[in-house]
Amino acid sequence: MITNYKSILGEYHIKQKVGACKFYGSTKEVTSKEEADAFIESVKEKFPNATHYVYAYRIGVGNNYTERYTDDGEPTNSSGPPVLQSIKGKDLNNIIVVVTRYYGGVNQGVGGLIRAYGSTATLVLEQADIVNYYLFQEFEVNPVEYSQLGDIIHFVESYNGTIKNIKYGANVAVKAVLENNMIDKFKVKVRDITKGEGKFILGDLVWKRKK
Repeated sequence: MITNYKSILGEYHIKQKVGACKFYGSTKEVTSKEEADAFIESVKEKFPNATHYVYAYRIGVGNNYTERYTDDGEPTNSSGPPVLQSIKGKDLNNIIVVVTRYYGGVNQGVGGLIRAYGSTATLVLEQADIVNYYLFQEFEVNPVEYSQLGDIIHFVESYNGTIKNIKYGANVAVKAVLENNMIDKFKVKVRDITKGEGKFILGDLVWKRKK
């Protein structure tokens, strides 16, 4: 099971001139085709009347991902594939890159287009803040005595976890999220803290950045 992947944080735009043509590189983190489509439309609004809007994206992680690209009217495989290769070269997931071209009146040839689109995609990715995502596990511990609550919270927060909810009653129920590779260790800790009384209930797996 894959337990981490890289993406970017934020949205970025760069410009470079190649010969007589202007190329604009745009990139953003996306986690669905709908988000990717919306970003493409936003780029078209930002750079209206361009000759081509070439894009590539890689959505998903591990063996469960989707890759797409378009040449958008450029010669086959002259633009979309080099953009996708720039993404793959940096081993990024959940990301889209759009390269917008304004034609300058001089044909660049297939080789020139490959270099121009690939370099523009690489340039905008080099400007981006790359972040690591890690697999976290949601869970609940219930019941927890009031005297045991501080130890539970301390352990979770000491290992980059997050307390999501605490429900108070005769005893306490704690909902939290902790990095997946710490779960087995935490189960043992919970048993020790609660003297075997606290039940450990697993929830969803989620991707998060560490603090």
